[in-house]
Amino acid sequence: MVDVVGGGSKRQCRQPLGGGITNTNFTVSNRGRKYVVRIGGDIPIHQISRANELAASRAAHAAGISPAVVHAEPLGARLPDAMLRA
Repeated sequence: MVDVVGGGSKRQCRQPLGGGITNTNFTVSNRGRKYVVRIGGDIPIHQISRANELAASRAAHAAGISPAVVHAEPLGARLPDAMLRA
C-alpha cells in the first residue's frame, strides 16, 4: 500500500497495476472516483524526461485528445484524470 498526497487530500493506492515498462502504476480511489497513478523518474539513457512527458500530457489535454493531469510531482508521480471502468 502506498499513499500519494496531493491536491489537499490524501489518496490511498488500492492495487498495483502490472505492465509498466518505465513506470510503476497503481489504481487509487478518491471521493468515489477511481484513477491511475503513474510513478517514474527520468531515464536519460533512454531519453525519458518526466518534465517533457508532463508538458506533452498537458498539451494533449489542451488539444482535446487526452484527459487532464489532476496532480503531478517533480519526482515523476502523475495522476491523470482518467476514470477506470469497473
